[in-house]
Amino acid sequence: MEPRRQWGQLIKSGVLVLENNIYKFTSDHIFSSPSAAAAAVLARSANGWNEWKTKDGKTLNDLYRKK
Repeated sequence: MEPRRQWGQLIKSGVLVLENNIYKFTSDHIFSSPSAAAAAVLARSANGWNEWKTKDGKTLNDLYRKK
C-alpha cells in the first residue's frame, strides 16, 4: 500500500491519533518491516533501517547490521 494511503488508514481506524501536534499510536500495530513502519508514520517512502533512531541517535542499521 502507498505510504500516504496507509498513514490515512491508520488515522481513520484510530490507531494513529494527533495529540499536541504529534501523531501517537493508540494501540500496537504490526508492520512487515522497519521501512514499512517508517513509511506509514512519515507518510512517504522511507528506509526504516536509517529513519528509526535511539535516543543516542543510533539507527537500526547501526545496532543490527553494522559489524
